[in-house]
Amino acid sequence: MLPSATSYIQSLSAMANSAPASPCNSSSTSDTINELFANSKSSIADVEVKFSGANLLLKTFSPRLPGQATKIMSVLEDLSLEVLKVTINTADETMVISFTIKVSISLRSL
Repeated sequence: MLPSATSYIQSLSAMANSAPASPCNSSSTSDTINELFANSKSSIADVEVKFSGANLLLKTFSPRLPGQATKIMSVLEDLSLEVLKVTINTADETMVISFTIKVSISLRSL
């Protein structure tokens, strides 16, 4: 799940630095004034990544797995990403984790 999210963050970052933005491979994208979006679906989880202004919004949809949020936070910290907000919601056996991440200059130039 995290390699997909990391790959999309890098793809969107490249798109954010080009003018005009071009579509990512194997993802749905849309380009509005300050917003880029990509998603990935796998057997483990669905991942959405969206640039919105100065922030990156990362959202995962998956079955409930013990320690999942902690593992994702650890990887984001290992990538030196500044997480501004985390929201965890569950419904039945589905877990939705939303992260608001500050986009740094180094991330924009990936």
